[in-house]
Amino acid sequence: VIISDNGMGMNEYIIKNYFLNVGKSYYKSKDFLNYKHSYNPIGNFGIGFLSCFMLSDEVQVITKHFDSNKKYTIELEKNSEY
Repeated sequence: VIISDNGMGMNEYIIKNYFLNVGKSYYKSKDFLNYKHSYNPIGNFGIGFLSCFMLSDEVQVITKHFDSNKKYTIELEKNSEY
């Protein structure tokens, strides 16, 4: 299954400090709220991504923050520390 979106994307800081921390929502953070943008996220509790592991033991995320040219690929396994 491939899911594609045109959201803001993530940079290394967002990945390390929010995405890889269960229950810590970037969209509720000062980092997000203080940034001037028109993006209106639907996420709420910082746990939505975990639902991917109900369907698969491995998940790959490819992301690029909208104001950067650097792309990140994150490969996660269901029973890993993350």
